[in-house]
Amino acid sequence: MRSGSGPRFVSSEELRSADLMAECISALENRLAQGWDLTEPARSIHRVGGGQLLLMPAWDDAHLVVKINTLRPDGWTSGEPRVQGVFVIFDLPGMAPVMVVDAAALTALRTPAVSAVATKYLARQDASRLVVFGTGPQAVGHIEAMRHVRNVSSVGIVSRTAESAERLAAQLRASGVDAGSVTAEAVAEADLVCTCTTSRTPVFDGSLLSDGVHINAVGSHEPTLRELDDATFVGATVAVDSLEMALREAGDVVMALKSGALPDAANLMSLAALVRSDASTAGTQRTIFNRTLSKRTLSNRTIFKSVGTAGQDLVTGELLLKLLDGGSRRAGPPGLRRPEPPGSGPPDSRPPGSGPHGPARYR
Repeated sequence: MRSGSGPRFVSSEELRSADLMAECISALENRLAQGWDLTEPARSIHRVGGGQLLLMPAWDDAHLVVKINTLRPDGWTSGEPRVQGVFVIFDLPGMAPVMVVDAAALTALRTPAVSAVATKYLARQDASRLVVFGTGPQAVGHIEAMRHVRNVSSVGIVSRTAESAERLAAQLRASGVDAGSVTAEAVAEADLVCTCTTSRTPVFDGSLLSDGVHINAVGSHEPTLRELDDATFVGATVAVDSLEMALREAGDVVMALKSGALPDAANLMSLAALVRSDASTAGTQRTIFNRTLSKRTLSNRTIFKSVGTAGQDLVTGELLLKLLDGGSRRAGPPGLRRPEPPGSGPPDSRPPGSGPHGPARYR
């Protein structure tokens, strides 16, 4: 990789402008299908001055990565992002740092991409009405990601303030998306729900949910925090990004198991096993998920609970390395270059309102 010139830095602006959601979804799905052959130790969380320091390492045969995040204390009012950090990629076996990426921007790409993979396998094919809780980068990313894997016809946005919800909705409408500010009760009409908040308590009443709805919950990573109530879990099919981490960190799952709303941890399935759809890898859980894997027009609701893993960061980071300057180190301004499918032409040549997986995506 890079030698003698130091690591390449990728800023949040550069990563966002590269428009890599489709590539990230594909890279994560492919790696999951191939067996997720990497090592990802448990995330370490340290309390520092009322805030948190989070360390997330992972490695495979080619690279070692670590994401270093800080989480500001509750009630922080400086106006700066609550979560900040850096993501560092080291080459192996030389152990030299080759890339440093803005961690918040990387997470804003990979978390929605993981949810998109889960949605592709769990949500009904005709799911079109999306309700999103939150207005931050994760909410924006999830709106884009959902539109890659389902033909989303409308987007309802729920926020603590109607002003912030309407602001995001106006941006979406300017891009040709049918969007508006709604209340939490709008989940009753939703086919897809994404919760992307920092809430410590459930953000909607699960008894309002309709049959066949799919939910992506990504907001919490502590065993005492939850965005989903017990009613949401009753009778639901539940997948998680990591079985071990979900049982340790996902408050939504931990508390639903404790209350009995989720009968047994054996009812959970990992996203990797779901994507592989192979009895030899899914084990006894294959029986539980058989209807999900063979027929995606479900009458029962489905849930994907994500806590985020370092392995997901590793796959996303390796995608960035692959796309950096087309894989070369030519002279001149460096940059991320999005590959064009053969015969696709530049993005601007596509018909208005189109995209690789459906309608034009929010940017």
